[in-house]
Amino acid sequence: MGNELIKKEDVLNLLYGFKDDDEAPKNYGTLLDIIRFVRVMPGITTEHIHELESRDTAKKPSIEGDGYAPDGTFIWDIWICPNCNEHYEIDYDEYDFCPKCGQRIDKSELE
Repeated sequence: MGNELIKKEDVLNLLYGFKDDDEAPKNYGTLLDIIRFVRVMPGITTEHIHELESRDTAKKPSIEGDGYAPDGTFIWDIWICPNCNEHYEIDYDEYDFCPKCGQRIDKSELE
């Protein structure tokens, strides 16, 4: 498919149709973000669409620690976004998406 230019109207019609389809899986936050993104883009390419799809696929963050508990065990207390490498505190920064880049986070190992 390459990096072909897609008509903005075609993308918006497709997204609005998907939003109103009762059989389609829903993620309104991401879908509405994509619609807003398409509205302001002067031209959208298939590469842009693939990038948005990639960020909407949950990815496991890296986990690091920076200290020890009183009993000497290492504390794993930092998660790192797999897309932009931003660091967050496990016990305090509980996000479904990275606040910096929008990457969906697989939180299965953070709980």
